[in-house]
Amino acid sequence: MENNTFSLRDGSTRGALVGPIGQTVHLQPFVDGVDRLHGAFPWHPDGTRSLYATDAAWQCFACRAGGDAVDWIMRRDAVDRTQAGALVHERRSRPLHAHIAVVRSLTLAT
Repeated sequence: MENNTFSLRDGSTRGALVGPIGQTVHLQPFVDGVDRLHGAFPWHPDGTRSLYATDAAWQCFACRAGGDAVDWIMRRDAVDRTQAGALVHERRSRPLHAHIAVVRSLTLAT
């Protein structure tokens, strides 16, 4: 069953989300300055870039799938919740605002 909410179930995964998504999806910052990224959802055709990600949660607004870092890794790596949780804690990512700054600097450099 999909988690159809745009919220965290467990605060321990906060800040760990952008790295795992960025390994799968080309993320771009919104032009409105809000701390969120968007990209094409990798598990169905997505010409509208309907995947939205923050430090804490992700959601595809086309199919309504969503969750936190553990949910993303479970789906991406086909592992159970315990294994995904261990991976999240091993691979803590930089916060979203730092990732956005890197993406913007690369965009400006081209």
